[in-house]
Amino acid sequence: MNHRKTIRSLAAIAAVLSLSACLGSGGGGVAGGGGGGGGGGTASFAANLSEAQGKIPTSDMRTSGTASYTGQVQVDLRKSDGSMPGKMTGDLDLTVAFQPANSDPDTFGDNVTGTAGNFVLDKDGTDVAIPGTLTAGIGELSAVAASTEQTITGVPVVGSVTTRTGAISVYYGGELDMTEAGGHAASEALLSTGGSFTGPGGTGAHGPASLLTHAPGSAATPEMTSTEGYFYLDQK
Repeated sequence: MNHRKTIRSLAAIAAVLSLSACLGSGGGGVAGGGGGGGGGGTASFAANLSEAQGKIPTSDMRTSGTASYTGQVQVDLRKSDGSMPGKMTGDLDLTVAFQPANSDPDTFGDNVTGTAGNFVLDKDGTDVAIPGTLTAGIGELSAVAASTEQTITGVPVVGSVTTRTGAISVYYGGELDMTEAGGHAASEALLSTGGSFTGPGGTGAHGPASLLTHAPGSAATPEMTSTEGYFYLDQK
């Protein structure tokens, strides 16, 4: 099967799911590193996501070098007939090559590589495997991390403050065996995640996620979408 051609079709269908405009979003809370990392299936996701959402947004985003991240993604599946198979959770493993602040992603191209895999579906409290691995930025999909620097003037005492926030938007494509969810053994899938970096220098990230699948060769007819989804990342 021609993955590149398939993913181009998926990208066209999923344009409304774009999560690339997430700069500046992020939750409040207490700064910190560490976190849950990847693994653990359905059971660990809620606690790990809550910890990730409790970290403050990054204000000193890195602008050079590389860093590796692990984390998880979870989406609530909805079939085309309206039924809800359950929550699907997977592991994320990414590497980011940081770019100078305020760089245009169109000029430096994709700077995020990695995969989403080890998917499981929560069926009545039991995790069952969803075989397959999705690749970040495959074909014409995008996988980008960027930062924005701005200076605020007129701040009492200090006069001015310069901050650099960061955002990440990654599309993953490939095949998943969705038979346990009532789909096909070689469903073609598009996973999208996008959000803000958190912690000193961008040690973590979190935000919304969405999934779209369709039967092989049926790009115009989705078999499954997601009603709600989230992801988090922690630097290794």
